[in-house]
Amino acid sequence: MIPQGVKAMTIAVCGKWCLYDGQFGGIPMYNRGIARGYAEMGHEALLICPKWNPALPDESAPAPGIRILRIRLPHIPSRAMRGRFGGLARFAESWLISREVHRALDRLIATGAVQAAEFAESSLEGCHSAGRLKIPHFVRCHTPLTLLKSFYPPAEFRYGPAALRMEAALIRRAPLLTTPSDDLRRQIITPFGVPESRGSVV
Repeated sequence: MIPQGVKAMTIAVCGKWCLYDGQFGGIPMYNRGIARGYAEMGHEALLICPKWNPALPDESAPAPGIRILRIRLPHIPSRAMRGRFGGLARFAESWLISREVHRALDRLIATGAVQAAEFAESSLEGCHSAGRLKIPHFVRCHTPLTLLKSFYPPAEFRYGPAALRMEAALIRRAPLLTTPSDDLRRQIITPFGVPESRGSVV
């Protein structure tokens, strides 16, 4: 239930993948969980994600209080993600997703259809939007690529320098960052040069 004095909102939960569309992983599972939580409180959750499956509709409502907006992307062949230039291809894909998510949010905000938005740091979909939206928005920092890199052998880390710079720009421009622990908050605040006031533990 929405606390007294708080208005019901439509909150955009943006991501690269969507569990309702059959894509599994930590971020899509979290996005579905937070969307359910917003809906149970009386808000509306709008999941914004790429339209990976052309057979799916552009919009759908999989559950009460939850809608999905699927954005179309220029096609990047899956074979481009492998091999020598795979990191560059993944960066290009992330850049395109970020751009199209920002365009979709701009259209929604212009009509008053969305009142708040959130992004995940490591899937990079908020890079074009962070610090530039005319609504409250924040970036969840659960698994920054910059920190994850140290746990992988170089040959197994799939993201190149361009993606790491894109993540750094996203985190630095975000008006608010949330982390699941104070330890992770400290690991982000200092290396990324983010003011203490912008990091909150949730």
